[in-house]
Amino acid sequence: MKKLFITLLMGVAVMAAFGQKAKDNTLTKKEKADHWKLLFDGTTANGWVKGDGSAVTAAPGAWEIANGALTLKPGANGGDIYTTDEYGDFEFSADFNIEKGTNTGIKYLCHKYDKGGNLGCEFQIIDDANGEDNKLANHLLGSFYDVLPPIEANKK
Repeated sequence: MKKLFITLLMGVAVMAAFGQKAKDNTLTKKEKADHWKLLFDGTTANGWVKGDGSAVTAAPGAWEIANGALTLKPGANGGDIYTTDEYGDFEFSADFNIEKGTNTGIKYLCHKYDKGGNLGCEFQIIDDANGEDNKLANHLLGSFYDVLPPIEANKK
């Protein structure tokens, strides 16, 4: 099986609360019983690395952890970050907040190529009104980037 990395691209603010009314950054009893894994604990960057393999640090790096969220510092270029573990079959859930002009995404089923780096599928996270890459339907919030547009009814 090809290696799988779940990637957060520049600027995504992720709060990995896995549904079912669980407190942010915790798993419900059912999720634990179903073998879900929390990817972000809300207080540290444990389990995440930068594209070069170095640690994702809150200071003096571009990423910061505040109020249970992993975010990019204003004006910073954080680059891609990756999970340190690899995953096969999975269900993924994330809560996120975006600021005006955001253009980012969550990549999954990535494979590292000698030329081209880590390539994979992307769930697009963008400010549809103000993001730079908002001209095509398959580039809007919730799209399978460059492949399928989002189902607009699901965005409300």
